Amino acid sequence: MHPLIKYMNALILNDRNLIDILECVADLGEVMFYKMDGERSQRKYTVVIAFHDAPMSTIRADSETLQEGVQRVLKEYCSLKNIV
Repeated sequence: MHPLIKYMNALILNDRNLIDILECVADLGEVMFYKMDGERSQRKYTVVIAFHDAPMSTIRADSETLQEGVQRVLKEYCSLKNIV
């Protein structure tokens, strides 16, 4: 099982998991980042994976929690890249 699958299904996202996820995505040649938007009252967290092989192509999730956003982009990324 690919490590991203493990993190995608994790019940709890902690600091160590988040660093591991960012490093794993970077090892695959992609860019992943997140931000917290203090101006929004809802869905303050944005998580993005930008593809290295398709300029201007991204997966983005705006969510209520960082964990939800990370899990959503990982699920879509793994599906698109056929990571199992």
